[in-house]
Order: sequence, then C-alpha cells, then structure tokens
Amino acid sequence: MKTLISWIIVIVVVVLGFSILSNKNESTKKEVPAENTEISLVDTFYDLISGKWVSLDDDKYVVEIEGRNIIETYDSASMDIGTFVLADSLEGYEDKFQGGIYMIKTLGEEIYNYKILVLGESNLEIVYLDGAGGILRFKRLEE
Repeated sequence: MKTLISWIIVIVVVVLGFSILSNKNESTKKEVPAENTEISLVDTFYDLISGKWVSLDDDKYVVEIEGRNIIETYDSASMDIGTFVLADSLEGYEDKFQGGIYMIKTLGEEIYNYKILVLGESNLEIVYLDGAGGILRFKRLEE
C-alpha cells in the first residue's frame, strides 16, 4: 500500500509541476496582433517597383519610379512627370483579371490604368488596360 501511495504522490507532483511550468511559459509569451505582422502585396510591390527601368522594346525609353512619383524620359529628355498608386483592385477590370496588382498613373489631367503582369528584381511587365492593351516590358537599370 505504501508503494501505491508513493507512486500516486510522485504522479501528482509531476502533473502539478508540468502544469505550473506550462502556465508560466504561456504567460511569458508575447502576442503580436496579426494586422501588425501582415505585409500587404501592394506594399511589397511599392518596394520592388522603385528604381529605373529601361524598355526592352525601345532602349531610349526609361521610367524612373521613386516613392509615388514617376518620371518618363525618352532619349534622355524628360517626357512626363506624374504620380501613381498601386491597388489590388480596379473598378471595371475585376472581370477581366483575377487578382493581382494594378497601377494607376496620373500625368497632369490624364489617367492611365495598367495591370502588373510581372514584377521581379530585374524585370517588369505591365499591360495598358485602356485602348490597344499593349504590353510594356522593362528591365531594371543598375546604378
């Protein structure tokens, strides 16, 4: 009988010890709200798209993107200076494309809508959504 009571006491002590240790570990864990840890796809694209891009179809055409500003040059002469925003949806185009990121470029009073097809460290492809819908292909200029 003494042996049985000894075993019961050992089991109770082990279970209580484990319970106390696991509660202590739980209370020291810090929780980070999910909204603070998520990086949106749009934010990632803003980071990736910054820089100078030269057209693969016409090496005289260069686009420089810094922050939310865009400068287009042709043969080293400034053509257009404007702004742009990136969005994960664009009214009127949701049925044509499933997901992805859109670029809305403003040059003066003109607005141009693009869908980003490819964006990597060294390459960028966008399709112009209004009009002919041509694909513009660029490579990053190393500085």
